[in-house]
Amino acid sequence: MDKGVVVREVFLLDGGRTVAACQKDHAIFWNLATGQQIYRFPKRIYGFSHNETKFFSYKYPDGVSLYAYPEMTQICELLNRRMSGPFHFLFSPDDRFLVVCRDGDLSRLKKQKYFTRSP
Repeated sequence: MDKGVVVREVFLLDGGRTVAACQKDHAIFWNLATGQQIYRFPKRIYGFSHNETKFFSYKYPDGVSLYAYPEMTQICELLNRRMSGPFHFLFSPDDRFLVVCRDGDLSRLKKQKYFTRSP
């Protein structure tokens, strides 16, 4: 990690075997058993899916991108518009969908029950 730079997010992955720590413009993955760095990702990571197979990042002006974990390959670019960054995100319960939105938008989506499955 870069000294003097705030750690913004920390994720415990792989059943507690891997930790990812994110700073302003990158993330570093470590093996907790060995302390060895596994990977340095060139963007800040904002969140992982429930099953830890996907994560997303945002970098101005590129927009939001979805990646596969642990492969670290880009799945798709979700949007490419100017925004100050994602404020809220929500993966659907089955991890098939991701919503990234600004303040106020997430509570409206939850009220409309976009993420509730009908039997």
